[in-house]
Amino acid sequence: MATVVVVGAGPVGLFLAIQLRLRAAVLGLALRVVVLEKYKEYRRKHVLRLEAASLETGIVDEELDKSLRSLVGRTPTNRIEETFKKLASDAGVEVFYGEEVKDVAGLKARFPHAKYIVGADGRRSIVREQRFGDSLEDMRNVLKVAFCKYQVEGKTGGLNIVRLWSALHQSNHTINELVGRPKDGKTSVTLQIFVSAAEYDELKAAGFTFKNPGTPGSISKVCPSLSDSLDIWLEARNDQFREKRLDVPKINPVPLDVYQASKVILKDNAVGVCFALVGDAAFGLPFFRALNDGLLCATALSKAIVSDVKRCKDGDINDEKKIIKQSPGRDSASKKKKKIATAFASSAFTSSLSGPADPMEEYARYFTKLTWWEKKRVAMKAASVHSGVKVVASSRRVKRKKQHAAESVMSAAGLCSIS
Repeated sequence: MATVVVVGAGPVGLFLAIQLRLRAAVLGLALRVVVLEKYKEYRRKHVLRLEAASLETGIVDEELDKSLRSLVGRTPTNRIEETFKKLASDAGVEVFYGEEVKDVAGLKARFPHAKYIVGADGRRSIVREQRFGDSLEDMRNVLKVAFCKYQVEGKTGGLNIVRLWSALHQSNHTINELVGRPKDGKTSVTLQIFVSAAEYDELKAAGFTFKNPGTPGSISKVCPSLSDSLDIWLEARNDQFREKRLDVPKINPVPLDVYQASKVILKDNAVGVCFALVGDAAFGLPFFRALNDGLLCATALSKAIVSDVKRCKDGDINDEKKIIKQSPGRDSASKKKKKIATAFASSAFTSSLSGPADPMEEYARYFTKLTWWEKKRVAMKAASVHSGVKVVASSRRVKRKKQHAAESVMSAAGLCSIS
């Protein structure tokens, strides 16, 4: 029985594993899928925006469709993880938590039948480091932000336009709100605060990270300006929603970087293993593109691996048509986004369905096409955000000058009346 070992049980790694099992079952292939995760439990709770097109699998499965549709929109990462964990368990995926991989070469000895080892282990991928030489084709920063995350009791929302505009002018920073959907009587809130390079460096120097986040009290000593902005924003939210916070807001600096691995497929004929990269191990993109594109690549890679297993078994890869066709009647948040995703998928696998092309190399070509397009989108989005931040900052300065002038006039008038 062929075995696929996936390193990393984040959303992308689990999404890949689920599809591998389901696609193999459709073709009657015996495929063992093992996922190794170094953490014993999922630790992220921030809100992300999932697009319907990113969750399109083409697999006809009512329970799968229902579960995936429930995740579309603004969803906390821990909810995505919980949903994928259940789907993985139902599909027969073997997931081992608390299993940190330090020696990728040793995986073959542990899993002798492993034909594919996939790195879905994040930005600091051990698979990419040890097997691909950690080579990055592209690495640059587009923005620097600080995330503030907390949970509230019951339901909450985003500031109305009046309070939003007021808070933007009172604070020293431009802040973007991401409010999740209520679940189990709780709602996750993430504030994305655009900070300067100097402020980012101050937060990093103070030791604030995802694993060691700051609090409103602790950052006041390091970055008073950021602390003041956060206080204004939290007060505005409390005035409008009377939020009952269930935990202390956690703040950590995050660089919005763009990076891309030089290669995502590496075949080691000496040991008979094909190594692959997917998700943050392969590339990083800000503005919620990383997870959405990571899911798209997970779907593409699952098709490639199952097609390759089928081809190696009997040389017939045409049956893959059964599992990559689009299911009718599937909802989509945006027809345009769906068409783009479908166009990438169809163009990437056309040759593998009609000829002897290597499915794994087809995945590599798909990856190249997708990242080229997405980096263009990110560049346009970054330019738009930069422009928006400048406009808000300019408006803030003008308003404060007017306010200062008005206060000066009132003060002078008061003095004159006294004299």
